[in-house]
Amino acid sequence: MNKILLLLLSVTLFSCANQQYPSGGPVDSEPPKIKEASIPTGTTNFADDEITFTFDEYMNKSTVQTAVFISPSVGNKYKLLWSGKEMTLRFLKDLKPNVTYVVTIGASAGDYRAGNKMLSSYRLAFSTGDQIDSARIKGQAFFASDFKPAAGALVLAYNLADTTKPDPEKSEANYITQVGKDGSFELTYLAPGKYRVFVLDDQVKNERWDVNQESIGIGENEFLEAGYSQSSVPVWFLEKSDKQAPMIQGVVQESQVLLRLTFDEILNLPVSKPRFLLKKESGDSIRTGEILPSFTSPEQVYLPIDSLGTGTFTLIQKGFRDLRMNESVGDTFTFSIVEAVKREKQLRVQSPSDTSSTLLSTDSLKMLFASPVKLDSVRFYTKPTKSQVTKGKKIKVQMSGESGIIQTVFPETRWIEKSTVKGLVFAGQDTVSFQFNTFDPDETGTILGTLESVGQNFPVYLSLYSITRSKQLGSVKTSGSAFKIENLQAGRYLVNGYQDLNGNNKWDGGSVFPWSPAEPKYSVTDTLRVRARWSVEDVVVKKW
Repeated sequence: MNKILLLLLSVTLFSCANQQYPSGGPVDSEPPKIKEASIPTGTTNFADDEITFTFDEYMNKSTVQTAVFISPSVGNKYKLLWSGKEMTLRFLKDLKPNVTYVVTIGASAGDYRAGNKMLSSYRLAFSTGDQIDSARIKGQAFFASDFKPAAGALVLAYNLADTTKPDPEKSEANYITQVGKDGSFELTYLAPGKYRVFVLDDQVKNERWDVNQESIGIGENEFLEAGYSQSSVPVWFLEKSDKQAPMIQGVVQESQVLLRLTFDEILNLPVSKPRFLLKKESGDSIRTGEILPSFTSPEQVYLPIDSLGTGTFTLIQKGFRDLRMNESVGDTFTFSIVEAVKREKQLRVQSPSDTSSTLLSTDSLKMLFASPVKLDSVRFYTKPTKSQVTKGKKIKVQMSGESGIIQTVFPETRWIEKSTVKGLVFAGQDTVSFQFNTFDPDETGTILGTLESVGQNFPVYLSLYSITRSKQLGSVKTSGSAFKIENLQAGRYLVNGYQDLNGNNKWDGGSVFPWSPAEPKYSVTDTLRVRARWSVEDVVVKKW
């Protein structure tokens, strides 16, 4: 009997010592919020050393700790004390006289039970003097890569009256808040004046920009005037700063006389002036030829060479530029070939390269050969599948060589529409087959529209994403405010774009030093449905 009582007592004590939320019940999906504070926002002549905030549920203390910001900064001269759902902010040092302070509890603060984040930042303003500042700045922030809200990112505002060259990498912001779930933010209770605003994805949680790790939004405005009303809501797009020159990531021997080089980013070939030095382990040099651009990957090029054999080799390259115009100044890459290339297939790569590829009936094919070939040594046949045409039909083609290695194949008239076209290439001892699908340009649709607020005389590049095929399509360069996109297969599309102010054919997010603006972005908020033989008209692509 005593043993049973002892067992029951032990279970009871264990249960009390490990209190947890009961399992089951409705799922908690409500965002936490602050019910009240010990002082109302707008309090003046504040002379106390603490403020208490009451949440409507138990909070995850660590997420709240990293979501508390005080502007102007008091450094680490404060601590947070907890009692149930109450959090007390205690200042450890006297506050400055006649200053408006803003305590922000950011949107990244989450509850204890389900990890739900606050819907938006909470702000409480008070003054140690008899007046309180009340100017404000509103904005929105999204990630440049996918247009998703930059929820939880920090908004850093620098008063240009204090510094003319604010540096988010080193200097402390005058005011800080966080971006909400929907991408919106608001800086309130600011001292009137001009501010430079950055939005930072602060992964390190140090309220500074770690250049090599964190994305930053620079915005289109050199400064914003903090006031009492705001006619427009500016947008910041976050991306990582690219100050690194392109570097070789891999070298593959495509054939005895051809290397395939893969870089760590997209190359800007039109402005690049590459130079190569290829050496054996003995120090002897190997002759290289003019680079050939890859037609399957913008991060790759092909380098014609003299035959290598086996051994260890060092390739030194310089002169390549990326889309940010960063130029390589001497990238060295060492690789080994352990087995000599034996007889190889002449046709190495073709584009399109898979059976699901779809071409317009007038599109051309690209082919890469292992070594230079003469046009008369290649025979090319195409015919649709037997299920489509009883007796298969030969299609006459033409070939034009950009080099001895790369060839372009196109039909004298057009491929057979709405067919699966099979091809055979005879080169040397090789016979290579492939196939692709075609569609009729007469069965395509068109998008017609205008660009809103184009502004300066710079082109806008519009890109399309096919929702129907889950595929990113190429971009269309526009001039002026009107645009036309043709030869689209029936389906649903998303349209977005950017204005190319610096002419590098890529969206740029601006620069911190020297300051330069982010390029404007454009988009269509609705999905566009394209039908065959129809035009989708009066589409307005709006500036963010």
